Amino acid sequence: MELFLILVVPLFYLVVNQIYNYPSNKLVIPYISFLKGMIWFFPALVAVYFFQGFLTPSYKSFFLFLDVFFRDHFFYFLLCTAGYFVFFGLPHIYASKEKFPNLLAFFSGFFSLVSLQYFFAGFGEFNFYTLFILPVTRCFSLLLTVFLLDRLLEAFGRERIIYGVCIFLVIVLCALLTYLFMINMGLISFLLSLVLLAGSIAAFLFLPAIL
Repeated sequence: MELFLILVVPLFYLVVNQIYNYPSNKLVIPYISFLKGMIWFFPALVAVYFFQGFLTPSYKSFFLFLDVFFRDHFFYFLLCTAGYFVFFGLPHIYASKEKFPNLLAFFSGFFSLVSLQYFFAGFGEFNFYTLFILPVTRCFSLLLTVFLLDRLLEAFGRERIIYGVCIFLVIVLCALLTYLFMINMGLISFLLSLVLLAGSIAAFLFLPAIL
């Protein structure tokens, strides 16, 4: 069970990358981008713990939601996105014709080590959320946020704002699943995470042909 927590993100990345490369019949893995994401994790982790120090755990519904929103989701996404811009630079990013493969590899490398961090932090005290709900949530949020961020970087004006709002809503959904587990609605949280994972894969497969 613990292996699911550790391996699900890198394995999910390999599957999505294979689907992405299927039309060309070539398996291209941007190893350097994946490695850069892993390297960025270490300074980002210091920043995460710094920001989390300003959070005060609360059992009141709204503040509990805010706590899990920032602690488990928003800080990681924000810092991972910042790392992508730091490593690749705006001129290179905007000049690149295919941003998605590097984005996906960088984010997957980063969140692979986030999963490992949660493994060591929760060792001996694992629960259903840590072992199943959070890893599944990481997968669908990883795919959707990378897909939307890729679109945001190609968009202009109002479209860019729309994609930014959609990314924010994905992170809110992730926090909502965490919140549902914490108020003893773990089964609903788990089922919703599976539905959202299936939906994110469907969006990845069919939306590019529509948008």
